[in-house]
Amino acid sequence: MQRVVPLLLSLAMSLPLFAQTTVTYTGKPNFRCDAASAQPVQYATQFTCRGIALADANGNPAGQLFFSTSSYFRPEITALGGLDTDAFYTSDCVTGITQFGPGVLGFNGVFIDGTGMEHHASVAITWQDSVICGGRGCYWHAPILLTTEVTVQ
Repeated sequence: MQRVVPLLLSLAMSLPLFAQTTVTYTGKPNFRCDAASAQPVQYATQFTCRGIALADANGNPAGQLFFSTSSYFRPEITALGGLDTDAFYTSDCVTGITQFGPGVLGFNGVFIDGTGMEHHASVAITWQDSVICGGRGCYWHAPILLTTEVTVQ
């Protein structure tokens, strides 16, 4: 019994070493994504959003989110602060779109950082359709991201 107590104590003290930190980032409001079609945005496959500025809980710049739902779904997050890793994230595995409908888009992903550590992330977006007007009139539709929240573990 005397050997078991120190072993259990040392295991209990080392648990925080294995715990993952959860950090939530907020994206730039009213971010216009790439033009999607000549019709109003109505499918999850119509989102290509590049360079969404992310901020940490204190409002400090923390990185960028890039994602496309068109022919393949491969998001990327770069230069996140707040996690104890080399801050470069790229995704090879999206575990799925969790929500899509008028005004909402959500997805989960697995991101690998610069040290090779795997992080799970969820992205929650509210959006609206917008019309892009230019030299030839108002023709193309694009989603505008009203809110973007990225939670990384």
